[in-house]
Amino acid sequence: MGLFQKLLGRHGRSAGRFLAAVTQSSSGAPTLDVIENSLVDAAGAPVTITPARTGTGVYTLTAGAACFTTGRTAVKAGNRARAAALVDVVPTSTTVLTLNTTNAGNAADGLMTAHVVEVEVYPAAA
Repeated sequence: MGLFQKLLGRHGRSAGRFLAAVTQSSSGAPTLDVIENSLVDAAGAPVTITPARTGTGVYTLTAGAACFTTGRTAVKAGNRARAAALVDVVPTSTTVLTLNTTNAGNAADGLMTAHVVEVEVYPAAA
C-alpha cells in the first residue's frame, strides 16, 4: 500500500483538496487558475488561497485559515518545468505552502507556466 493510500485511511477520501495551475512571470506574484478547492477550516468553512511573491524564486500560497495539518498534508507539483528548472513545493506552516523555483541551481523568476500544484489534506486516523 502506497503512502497516499495509507494517508487516506479507512474512508478512502481526503478532508480537503486544492488543485491549481500556477503561473508566474517577471517579478510579479503568481496567478492561480483554480481547478478545485475543497479545503475547509476546523469549523468546516471554505478556505481561500492567496498567492504572493516574497523574493526571487520564492512564492507563497497562503490559506485564510489553518488547514495544512502537519503529517496529514500531501503536496504534488506537476509538469511544465524547463530542462534545468526545478519547482519545489513545501508546507511551511499550517497556513502556508512555499514554492521555490531554481534554474541550474540559482533562484529564478518566470519558471512557472500553468505549473500544476495539488494539495490533499487527510483526516486524522480514527
